[in-house]
Amino acid sequence: MFDASPRPELLLLLAAVKAEPDDDTPKLVLADWLQEQDHETDRTRGEFLRGVVQFNRMPDDDPERSTTETKLKIMWNVNRPRWCSALVDAGFLCTWLSNREVACGLVYPLIDGTKLVTKKAQALAGSEAYAWVSGLYFARLSSLQIIKFSQLPLLETLIGLTFQGCNTSHIAIAKLVRRSHT
Repeated sequence: MFDASPRPELLLLLAAVKAEPDDDTPKLVLADWLQEQDHETDRTRGEFLRGVVQFNRMPDDDPERSTTETKLKIMWNVNRPRWCSALVDAGFLCTWLSNREVACGLVYPLIDGTKLVTKKAQALAGSEAYAWVSGLYFARLSSLQIIKFSQLPLLETLIGLTFQGCNTSHIAIAKLVRRSHT
C-alpha cells in the first residue's frame, strides 16, 4: 500500500528487520503489528511474514518444507499486485526470483538501471512501498547509472544489491560503496 504519509511505526519496524535480517524477532514483531491493523492487506502481509519465519526455521529435510514454500509462493503471487503496485508502476519487477523474499520476508525486486533514475522511482524514497524493499537486483546498469544511483536516497534503506549483466567500472562501484557507507 503506497501512502503519501507513511506510518512511522511501520517504517521503524521494517528498519529493525533490515538491521537484523537473520533475526526472527523483528519479523515476528512486525507480523504481530501488521496483523493488528485494520487493512486486510496489512493482515495478509503479517500472515505471510509469519509463514516466512516458519519456513526459515524448518530443516531442509522437513517433509512440510515444500508445501510451506508452495503456500508462500501462492500467497506472494495472489497479493503481489496489492503489495507491490507502486513499485511496479515505477519500473520495478517484483517476482519470486529466489529465496531472497523467503529469507527475510521483504521485497528484492529486479530493475533495469535506466528505470531507476526516473522521477517515478525516485519519488518512492521514504514511502511505505519502498520501505519493504530490502535490496535491488540489477539486470542492466552502466557506470553512469551507478553513479546517479549512488546519489539517490533510494540507496539509503537497502541492505543488498545484486548486479548481473552490468557494464560498470570499478570506479563507479567504488563511488557506490563509499556512498552506502556515509
